[in-house]
Amino acid sequence: MARREADFKALDRVGALRAEQRAVSDFCHTLTLEEWSAPSGCSGWSIQDVISHLGGTYHGFFRPMWMFDMLRSDAGEAASEPDVSLRRSWAPSEVLAEFDSWRGRFSGLQRIVHSTPWLPFRLKVPLAGLGSYPIGLLTSAMVFDAHTHLRHDIAPLLNRTAPPTDPNRMAVTLEWMLAGLEQMCRDAMRWVDHDLTLVLKGPGGGAWGISPTGNGYLEVRPRPPANSVTTITAVAEDFPVWSTQRRSWRDYDVAIDGDPEYGARFLDAMNII
Repeated sequence: MARREADFKALDRVGALRAEQRAVSDFCHTLTLEEWSAPSGCSGWSIQDVISHLGGTYHGFFRPMWMFDMLRSDAGEAASEPDVSLRRSWAPSEVLAEFDSWRGRFSGLQRIVHSTPWLPFRLKVPLAGLGSYPIGLLTSAMVFDAHTHLRHDIAPLLNRTAPPTDPNRMAVTLEWMLAGLEQMCRDAMRWVDHDLTLVLKGPGGGAWGISPTGNGYLEVRPRPPANSVTTITAVAEDFPVWSTQRRSWRDYDVAIDGDPEYGARFLDAMNII
């Protein structure tokens, strides 16, 4: 759904991207060869494959065919599999070198985008099967990608403690996820016919209204609706792991007030990429 420019929070999106990229790089520089080859939380991918995906994504935006890649109908890890496969013969040092080289170029490109007053939230671009979004949200999408892979697909699979996040990075991660909820989940949520409120507690959190539009679409706004029949309350830092269906929301501190069956059905249908 179309958003008003005023709906976007004043966040340091480029700062969040650089901080998250640095967290990934610092973590990966401590990995052993055995850890690089260990399975990740992404089905069929090793830890090295996940970093190949991240570095290859940054690199891909500087290739002549990047716009055609954005027009693809497949999404998520499936869309990245060809690039990941090409890098499976690389040494871990080569994979990390690509990540470190192109992350800076990509964040520099995003700084230019966000320094143009009218551009970030008025120009919309397709994002490879995930829908069409204001170009400024591409930065938020990449923060989410690095945040979620590091904290839920890499560190716990190695029995390591993930590095801490901060309120700005968490808020930027949630920004992408709630924008994506409208488009990524609409086919599974066409039955939604009443307003809901989503409250995410903790650093970077807030309260959002989720409403049906009457034509099979959802609308997410950064304010609770007046006539919400169900309120879902959860922890902001837990949201990326269960809303992406890496784990069940039932394993976490999630409360449903109002209509519990309606809220549970909504949560079961949520799958953000």
